[in-house]
Amino acid sequence: KTHSLVCMGAALVMITSDYLYRIHMSGDITRMSAQVISGIGFLGAGTIILTGKNRIKGLTTAAAIWFCACIGITVGAGFYFGGIVATILEMLILTHYYRTASTQQLEVLLEYSEDFKMIELIKHLKMKDIHVMTFGNSNMQSVDINGKLILVTVTAKGEVKRNKIIETITEVKGVIDAVEIA
Repeated sequence: KTHSLVCMGAALVMITSDYLYRIHMSGDITRMSAQVISGIGFLGAGTIILTGKNRIKGLTTAAAIWFCACIGITVGAGFYFGGIVATILEMLILTHYYRTASTQQLEVLLEYSEDFKMIELIKHLKMKDIHVMTFGNSNMQSVDINGKLILVTVTAKGEVKRNKIIETITEVKGVIDAVEIA
């Protein structure tokens, strides 16, 4: 709904600019459309948030809204072919984006014993379509445990539940415990 309204509003502004120019035969017909581009930037900025995990969300939505305004200006100016091509390209891009955006990423603090092997963890997770992105030793001092700690970042596509990912990690030989870091 938002994209449609932005696109139609931008088209209306461009058509109105052209209409006013034809009636009064003076002025700059691009002035109103330039203001649409600036104004939509503020609307898009409202969709961008910083999550508690210091990740930025809403950037694609903001860009898509801005692009819809550009399509509206294009169609409003009478360049229908350009508007149609741009619409098709945006649909292809967003369809691909939302298909791949279902990937979730977790940071897991892993406690392990002497018989733990990272390669076994990687193999086990890969069989479950979970991938280890990064791993490294934790900088946590003052932790009194018998095993060792390592921070592992994993990604999983689709609707895999977060607790299922943790459960899968703890199935690996040598893993004592695994906790998602918020």
